[in-house]
Amino acid sequence: KFGVYISKTILTIGIIILPVEKVHLKFCKLYLGFGRKTSNIASRSELGKYSLIINVFKRIFKYVTHLNSLPETTISKQAFLISKDLFIKKSNSFYGKAMDIVKILNCNRAIPDPDSLTTNLVESCVKDTKENYQRFWRHKLENSSKLTFYTNIKEDYELETYLTTITNSNQRKSLTQLRLSNHKLMIELGRYENIPRDDRICKSARQEKLKRTITS
Repeated sequence: KFGVYISKTILTIGIIILPVEKVHLKFCKLYLGFGRKTSNIASRSELGKYSLIINVFKRIFKYVTHLNSLPETTISKQAFLISKDLFIKKSNSFYGKAMDIVKILNCNRAIPDPDSLTTNLVESCVKDTKENYQRFWRHKLENSSKLTFYTNIKEDYELETYLTTITNSNQRKSLTQLRLSNHKLMIELGRYENIPRDDRICKSARQEKLKRTITS
């Protein structure tokens, strides 16, 4: 099954799309109190959450590191060596899947093969992957008209403190809606009515503007 996941993995500048990631996104939005139309990258970053698959890869890498440290007389190490032999013979194997992960995460320069995996290399690769995702995230924010406000207030990719300090759930949700532009203000509703951004004025402001025009 893991091999199927790898074959279905889509990497675009650091983002990974898998079935499990869709579930994770739904959870993030549910926690924040939003629907499916809310921005994916904003929902994740508000909670400081990365792609789940990064942690999955990290665990696999650590397990391979453990296998490398075992004596060759152990059954687990023998199985690993058999897997490596199958890989050399271009047959499907765990060793081959580990190599696929290294290539997917673009770590093949630092980690030429699973045999050279160390704890430090694993941590370094995971760190680089997260940094790549942060660059992708920042690029998406800066090029999203919907997230213009969020781009100006979101500085770091981390859990926002208000999510744990505001105990009133309605107040917390309202603040999140404002931050992520998931509200019913005209600046957002006008988007779905094809109203130019500069003309998305709320009714109260429009009436006040008209009143001033008449009385001036």
